Amino acid sequence: MKELIALDPGALPLSAMTDPLPLRVFRLNDCDWWIARTLEEAKVSYQLECGPMDDEEAFDEPRELSDAELDRLKFHDRDEADRIIRKTIRTFREELRRQIKADPTTPRMFACTEY
Repeated sequence: MKELIALDPGALPLSAMTDPLPLRVFRLNDCDWWIARTLEEAKVSYQLECGPMDDEEAFDEPRELSDAELDRLKFHDRDEADRIIRKTIRTFREELRRQIKADPTTPRMFACTEY
């Protein structure tokens, strides 16, 4: 019989079961990325923002971005003429941290290729 080892409860930084899930980035289609806690929350928020559509029209293989994608994909700020502002290019991970610091709770558009 295996011996059970008790862990020191103070040794691991565990969240309470009632703590909200952290915001993540979800790819909803080829053009739109959304911040939300779950994919379902992202889809609902997207449709509230963009108007009602059937899932086939709105979403194309929606999913949470991987760690590699968060580090590879680039976020670009643009000026009024839709030109990239060079000094503001950052990874999706950096932009996610920035946006969560500004608002850690609200599901919303994160990035879009056609905004």
